[in-house]
Amino acid sequence: MSFISLAFLIFLFIVLVIYYIVPKKYQWIVLLISSFIFYAWASIWYVLFLLFSIISIYLIALNVGKIEERVEQECESVDKDQKKAIKLRYGKKKKALVALGIILNLCVLIVVKYLNFICSNVVDLLNKFSLSISFTSFNLILPLGLSFYTFQSIGYLIDVYRGMAKPQKNIFKYALFVSYFPQLLQGPIGRYNDLSTQLYEPHYLNTDNMYIGFQRMVLGFFKKIAIADMLSIVVNPIFNNPTFAYGIIGILGAVLYALQLYADFSGFMDITIGCSKMLGIQIQENFNKPYLSKSISEYWRRWHITLGAWFRDYVYYPLFRTKAISKLMKGKHRKITSKIATVICLLITWVLIGFWHGANWTYILHGTYYGVIISIGVLLEPVNSLIRNKLKLDNKKWFSIVQIIRTFAIVCFGYILFNSSSLSAFGEYVQALFTHSGIKALINNENEIIQLLNLSWVYVVYLGIVFVVWNQAAHVSNQLVKINTLENISSSWKIKYVFLISILIFISLAAYIYLSSLGIATGGFIYYEF
Repeated sequence: MSFISLAFLIFLFIVLVIYYIVPKKYQWIVLLISSFIFYAWASIWYVLFLLFSIISIYLIALNVGKIEERVEQECESVDKDQKKAIKLRYGKKKKALVALGIILNLCVLIVVKYLNFICSNVVDLLNKFSLSISFTSFNLILPLGLSFYTFQSIGYLIDVYRGMAKPQKNIFKYALFVSYFPQLLQGPIGRYNDLSTQLYEPHYLNTDNMYIGFQRMVLGFFKKIAIADMLSIVVNPIFNNPTFAYGIIGILGAVLYALQLYADFSGFMDITIGCSKMLGIQIQENFNKPYLSKSISEYWRRWHITLGAWFRDYVYYPLFRTKAISKLMKGKHRKITSKIATVICLLITWVLIGFWHGANWTYILHGTYYGVIISIGVLLEPVNSLIRNKLKLDNKKWFSIVQIIRTFAIVCFGYILFNSSSLSAFGEYVQALFTHSGIKALINNENEIIQLLNLSWVYVVYLGIVFVVWNQAAHVSNQLVKINTLENISSSWKIKYVFLISILIFISLAAYIYLSSLGIATGGFIYYEF
């Protein structure tokens, strides 16, 4: 069930009515049933994958919790040496169980998402050694949101193992944590300790939550339809014809795709957060003005925040505890070896982040691209800090602007790789970008791509209005979140609030009608494929 559909709006309305009518102790059951209906709407087969993840992780986490209880019981009346031996013995069992849970769920993810990619690359490699082998792709189902709920489930299991969360003994309550419908398809990737209490506690109808949640959802619809989908009219033809991405056109394609992706993904998050707010549940923010970042490291702390945090806590930090990395950190030349260890961990983590996005070399190299840039930043940090301090650059506004522009340029170039269908398409795009100025191509209106980019003044004015309204609506949204109650809002703010909401709805509907007239379907979010 797409968020951008009448079916979803009707579904949400029915859920809200039943949710606030039933006795409070049954509210979580309403959410659980609603979540499974929501997911089954796409395909009943998807539910089987979701159930496998829920049941396998639930049982393993429960057993890990039981082992921990047994350790505590056996350690009550023994000396230190015996306690150590008991913890060591049961610790191996816990590790084995956790490893089993992670492997089972990752195997499902790898098979359905990466098997064709792995097999085709192996066959291509073998054929280079004069082996005539053919490969026919497997017709596999790829459930929506599989990567997101798999990572959320693995995070829960690791938290139970580390003692950071207690295993949920009620399988249905645990199922709600994994399947909670606002965040099931694209995240954010939630942590059990942050969500569990909110999901299971009673919630009363709150007009402030309803207003703020509704406003956030409208902003999300506006970003998705009026910005992301409208920008696709220009962006898609450029990336579909990379050989025509001449100079100015190539730059335009990369910049507009950056705006499209942000509007598309953050729009989904706005709908998710707003929908959940109406249910009285606060979901973690996943974006924090990423395109105003002054460095690539800062950018990834502001973009897809929960994914970055997941890889940091469950991949990057654990890598430092491996024997090989520990030896580097404790070597004789610690200053040098610790930098090497950091770079190794960064590169491994970023290659995996790239691979997580999809079965394509463009995604893997996109992750590697950021791993290399961030690693270079780590290695050059002492020199960079020395230069900044000597020239006193940190307190100068112009330098901050230069840093933001530089970071955005690096991100936009990375998006060319990220949005290219293949490495050859990326190569064609870059070649066209740097071998033609674009002036000649803009004058020549014979190419279909150039004709499409010959935007009318109406479209330019539309984009200008849209970005002004977007900025104002985001400002109002931030004010509402800070105040958190409509009673504290002045009458002028209330008028501004109603006016902006009306404008957002009007522009969104107008954009939807226009896109429909062009035969462009709305509703599919870019991150659905990840």
